[in-house]
Amino acid sequence: MATIPERTVFLHIGLGKTGTSFLQRYFQFNRLMLRQCGLVYPDAQDSISGNGHLLTQSFLQYKTNPELIINLDLSSDCYFFSKEHFARELSDPVHCEQYIDFLRCLGFSRIHVILFVRNPTDHCYSLWAQKVKATDEARSLRTFSSGYDSLRIATKCLQNLVSLRCNVKVLNYSLVSSNLLAHVQEWLVLGCPNDTSRNLSLLFCSVGSGNVAHESTNETLNAALLAIKRLLNRFGLARQGRYLLKIMSWCKSGKLNASRKQLYSSSALITFQKDIDSFSRLIRQCDLDHERVQLEL
Repeated sequence: MATIPERTVFLHIGLGKTGTSFLQRYFQFNRLMLRQCGLVYPDAQDSISGNGHLLTQSFLQYKTNPELIINLDLSSDCYFFSKEHFARELSDPVHCEQYIDFLRCLGFSRIHVILFVRNPTDHCYSLWAQKVKATDEARSLRTFSSGYDSLRIATKCLQNLVSLRCNVKVLNYSLVSSNLLAHVQEWLVLGCPNDTSRNLSLLFCSVGSGNVAHESTNETLNAALLAIKRLLNRFGLARQGRYLLKIMSWCKSGKLNASRKQLYSSSALITFQKDIDSFSRLIRQCDLDHERVQLEL
């Protein structure tokens, strides 16, 4: 039986609304230069949410037929996949164990994971605003917040990954957003084998954070535009509302100045605090760098 070479895989697993679109477009745009350095970021093609779906498709094929040779180019020793929904998928312990076993069957003996989290009050607001902006979401923030579980999902996911001996890095997006890309680049450089690490370090110094389209920044609408879009959504005019928002993008008034905590019910804030406490306990138990992950309401 042929020996499977040892490989390294990097997984950027979310959460959504923590700079994922910017990071995915950056690495998609620079994937050819990354490959020349020894790190393969498989082409996401037309996907607007990273390339992680390619790995998931191969995993599902593998589950159906473990003997199946998967449809991935595995000619290199280092790979990088990004998908903001990875954290939710890997929060199920059975699914997570199967997924990690699948990666190890492919020869990925070194599995590095990076996860960005946010303070619940900011994160829930950002998710709600994005839903209002991009879909027919018409609920108020207070109603929407009753279903917010992202930090709980992150906690379960981390628990699973640590128990499976993956190398996990967690950062609070609110604390590192000003140099988000630099943190991911450092994570990649430190996790790659020597030659690839040196090549990436030189590349990142020369490329910096440039070469990314302006549209990669997925900005949250201000309060005035959100109110208009919610009203249109309520009357079944979500599609027309998206066009209207483009026309009215000059509207700068109505920005939210009040503390976001004032926008939530007391029960939602209690739940948020419980989620923070559970997450913080896990971070301490796993001996992760808690200074960069500290969360608060």
